[in-house]
Amino acid sequence: MPENYTGPRKHLAYFSYVMRHKWWVLLAGLRLGASPLLLLAHDKSKFSRREWTGYADYFFGRARFQEQRARWLMERVFRIQDAAGRGPYRPGMSSRWADPAHATPTVRPPTWLWEFGYGPLLRLKPGHHMGCGFRTMDQLRAWFTPSERQRMHAFGYRTVSIDVDEVLAESENQLVFGRAKPLRKGCRIIDATEENG
Repeated sequence: MPENYTGPRKHLAYFSYVMRHKWWVLLAGLRLGASPLLLLAHDKSKFSRREWTGYADYFFGRARFQEQRARWLMERVFRIQDAAGRGPYRPGMSSRWADPAHATPTVRPPTWLWEFGYGPLLRLKPGHHMGCGFRTMDQLRAWFTPSERQRMHAFGYRTVSIDVDEVLAESENQLVFGRAKPLRKGCRIIDATEENG
């Protein structure tokens, strides 16, 4: 977990950061033949009260800590989607990849809307994107058979792992998540060996 500096530690950490920066600027400037006095005066505004406080807070204070913490707390989920980030449940598409035994709604686990209601939509942050997925590959394999996944591949769908900002609802069958980035961005395609376990 990143460290949240407070009080004097935050200012000492920032001072160390500025001095390292000034040292490297001095070395590079001397190699280029710049005046040592100009190089020493470089970034002296960083020592002013106004800039010092803002930069110390940003780089080593609570704001930076919360930003890094949010990045570290992102959860990774698995799902099947196309290049646009759209899942395989679309009007007229499901019947093209579903096994005949799974074509009826009573065989497959319930949809997210049936299982969770409108709660996930109400909890979704403005501007975020919502999707369905699975906590583990075993859950994904239990939901979609190997032949269904193979047919989906023929239609351009891939099994991916994706970082999400928050899980909006979860059961033993599936989860619904929210994400600031569009679902097509930052995905890792799962290779066939990992996908088939």
